Amino acid sequence: MAPITGSIVALVTPMLEDGSIDYPHLRSLIDWHISQGTDCIGVVGTTGESPSVDYDEHCKLIAEAVKTNRSRLREFIRHRVSDMEDAEDILQDTFEELTEAVRLMQPIEQVASWLFRVARNKIIDRYRKKKTESLEEQVFQTSHSDDEQLMLSDLL
Repeated sequence: MAPITGSIVALVTPMLEDGSIDYPHLRSLIDWHISQGTDCIGVVGTTGESPSVDYDEHCKLIAEAVKTNRSRLREFIRHRVSDMEDAEDILQDTFEELTEAVRLMQPIEQVASWLFRVARNKIIDRYRKKKTESLEEQVFQTSHSDDEQLMLSDLL
């Protein structure tokens, strides 16, 4: 699995004159960074605005970052997981973990970086997880005949 390398940007949140967040400009900044080859974008990070935005604005910033990075995150996962169903499960699990973190008010400084890190960890976990085999599926040949099969559950 390749590590995230290259340009990693802590994005400054664009603000309007009245102090509210300029979401159209935010979307265009994220799109511009992606088009320029930026590998990772952090929002509501260490650029100084996180203490100056309220909870609702914080959630809205995270939602914008998710919308903007969703397809990129999906491709990141699909390049590392061959089974499309597993890839979609990992994507869904990643967003579920984000939702839970926001619900529990856990601080997420750089949402895009956080999403990719969670997705990478879920991919690793998926590969480490061993597939379980049911006792019902384990079949043994008896020594009496090659055609006769004995189910393990029959012995128990």
